[in-house]
Amino acid sequence: MIKKVFSFLNIPKVEDELENKYYAYIFNADIIRFFYLFASIFLISSLFSTYYTIMYKKTSESHYLVSATMSLLMMLFIFLFFFIIRRLKGSSSFHTKRNFAIIIPIQNLIILTIAICISLLENNVFIFFSFIMLIATLIFVTPMIILIQYLAITFLYSFLMIFFFEFNSTSFCTTLLIIFITSIISYVVYLNKLTEFQLFSKFKEKNMVLKEYNRELSVYSYSDALTGVNNRRRIEDILKSNWKYCKANSENLSIIIIDIDNFKKYNDCYGHLKGDSCLVEVATAIEDLCVEFSKHHYCSMGRYGGEEFIIILPMVDKEETIRFGKQVYQKIEGLNILHKDNENYPMVTISCGATTMIPDEEKRILYILESADRALYHVKRTGKNNIIHYSDLSIE
Repeated sequence: MIKKVFSFLNIPKVEDELENKYYAYIFNADIIRFFYLFASIFLISSLFSTYYTIMYKKTSESHYLVSATMSLLMMLFIFLFFFIIRRLKGSSSFHTKRNFAIIIPIQNLIILTIAICISLLENNVFIFFSFIMLIATLIFVTPMIILIQYLAITFLYSFLMIFFFEFNSTSFCTTLLIIFITSIISYVVYLNKLTEFQLFSKFKEKNMVLKEYNRELSVYSYSDALTGVNNRRRIEDILKSNWKYCKANSENLSIIIIDIDNFKKYNDCYGHLKGDSCLVEVATAIEDLCVEFSKHHYCSMGRYGGEEFIIILPMVDKEETIRFGKQVYQKIEGLNILHKDNENYPMVTISCGATTMIPDEEKRILYILESADRALYHVKRTGKNNIIHYSDLSIE
């Protein structure tokens, strides 16, 4: 029944999946630090003003000493609570609605209780007003907690004034008005903070979506649309970076350029759709071999254009390059993709041209591509379905 009567106070609602994120956001907003900063400054000022009264008014009234003690207790409580919160602030399990609903009201009630006592002792409503304004503007609590908190404070203030201090109707009415105003301020601050969080969450969500789109675009910009392997742009970037690394460290850099034998005849015979399917199968087989090879050596591959592929092997010598190249053309031969117009062998085969060199100041990066391409051309002229290394070609 009470929930229905005050349901208007709970109009702003955080979605269930965002609730814990909201309270983590509140805990990490450094609100407590700001509150302690302002409260500590005010309490120190209050303490000094109390000592000033004792020293210069030469009064013997004991309530000044009590007021000073209350101020000191407030400061001790603030710094102790601040220390506990700071220690627990890094724990994600601490940032829950339940903990927030327990800790923050307790904190507020203790601080405001001490503030009420100081205010009544000093007969100065401004002290209580200062604290209640600090809490209203710096501590973000839900409407239900706001209601319960201010009802408790109203009852406590009334009880203390009537039974323990001299009743003052003006101060009493002023304080009730202050409580009413600050409850409205607390509610408005809560709405603003909740709106800020919801906007922040939406912005963060959109930002994550944009990052995902950018990541996908990055993948697309570096991936071959048909086969899914690295495209020419990406493979050239990889080749440049490996060239620089091998040059700086005087290491071998090997590449293998691969060409599908008689691929134009394959397209003419089986059609372009079948040709695309063949390219995908060949690319996947080469990529699988490169992944396996990468367990021991760094290896990258990509589609260089048309029916051509390239494999980059940094820090791999000539013998290892030729051995790996043989595995590649034997793997493609083993796919048993029918190609009746292929010369000498009725299956899809590939030719491989390899080269190995240590980059230096005299060599350009195009030199390694040209030498591998010359080796590939020689394979094409001398039977295909094989691998030849450029250094062997030079010897011949």
